[in-house]
Amino acid sequence: MIKKAAFLVGFGAGFLVGSYMGREPFEKVQAKVTGVYEDPEVRRKVHEGAEKAAAAVKEQAPVVSEKAADAAKTATAKVKEATGGSGKGDATDNLDGSTQPTPGSTS
Repeated sequence: MIKKAAFLVGFGAGFLVGSYMGREPFEKVQAKVTGVYEDPEVRRKVHEGAEKAAAAVKEQAPVVSEKAADAAKTATAKVKEATGGSGKGDATDNLDGSTQPTPGSTS
């Protein structure tokens, strides 16, 4: 309850001070932020950062994909072990990406 009261007192004080000072300080801050955002050097750095991030994602995608596939295979094996599944004809047979039908399946 004390935190809520402190928040309300702070909010009220900020509102009164802001009302007293008017809109000018807010507009100054807004103009400064807009100026920084529109600066060509800042835009260039943001673009470079985005390109580096995209390159890192492309570089790591195969590694992440392989790890996800391995985790799926491990999870499937654990589920089969826990449930006593035979693995014949279920949806998890071709997790290795092969297109060959499994022995005993109707396809």
